[in-house]
Amino acid sequence: DGKRTPFDRDKLLRSITIATRKRPFEAEQLDQLVSGIIRRMESAGEAEIPSTEIGGMVMEALAELDPVAYVRYASVYRDFKDASDFAQFIEQHSLHMETLKIATSMDARIAMSTGESKWITGAEARLAVHEIRARHDAVLAGIGTVLADDPQLNVRLPGREAKQQPHRIVLDSELRIPATARLLSVGSGQVFVFTSHDSETEKVAALRDAGVNVIPVERKLEGGLEIREVLTHLGEHGIGSVMIEGGGQVAASALREGCIDCIEWFRAPILIGSEGRPAIGELGLDRLAGVPRFTRTGVRTVGDDLWETYEKREN
Repeated sequence: DGKRTPFDRDKLLRSITIATRKRPFEAEQLDQLVSGIIRRMESAGEAEIPSTEIGGMVMEALAELDPVAYVRYASVYRDFKDASDFAQFIEQHSLHMETLKIATSMDARIAMSTGESKWITGAEARLAVHEIRARHDAVLAGIGTVLADDPQLNVRLPGREAKQQPHRIVLDSELRIPATARLLSVGSGQVFVFTSHDSETEKVAALRDAGVNVIPVERKLEGGLEIREVLTHLGEHGIGSVMIEGGGQVAASALREGCIDCIEWFRAPILIGSEGRPAIGELGLDRLAGVPRFTRTGVRTVGDDLWETYEKREN
């Protein structure tokens, strides 16, 4: 519009702080990032720099720092033509922001054959899970986990209230979620229930009246929901990082689609046996060449349990 405004370092820092909200960065790191952008501006040797060029410098810096922050900033800075244009951008830039959390026995079982699972891992491991949740925009579970465990899918840390709770997401193709589910009434953060297009309209209406975001997506041939479509919808709602907590079929679906960027695996020193419920459902693989591959980047003990971190290995 032709207006000239003095450069405001604090304003730039605030915008980057918003883009990196709940990401694993200290204030000092963000301050250094801003200083780097300012050095680039100064090296240009110009008395005036268009705001579009400054925005481009910020996007380049965020792209190197963190893909989630990059997508958040781009959703505001970029001039998207319409919703489909933004959805395409999300599809291209936000498929590697999902964390799979698994808590199992040594033989990779998440529950007894009866469904009993409280508690396989100890209190220290469960506390670590809440710390991981706090670093994500949303926590996702399948309807099987919701019906079996009635989880809250929120952050509960001793002596510290989460400033903002993660959004809670349920994959429920037949809308079996009960109105009494605890995750529907645990405070801040929105609730998203993804279901199929043929779900009963009365159930959809009742959930929406209760303030739940009910979003229909396509079913896969085997009956589950299209996980990539789910993630695209979440990206359109500004949700860039998702922690997937169960169950085995949801984990398998995300792995089959190549959506998992990181695995946080907690193992308890117990054995359940093959009759127990597996952490990962069928992946439909018949050759080792096609298996999902990860690199172990961390191993530590938490109480009696082992906590392993894996990052996706690019082919």
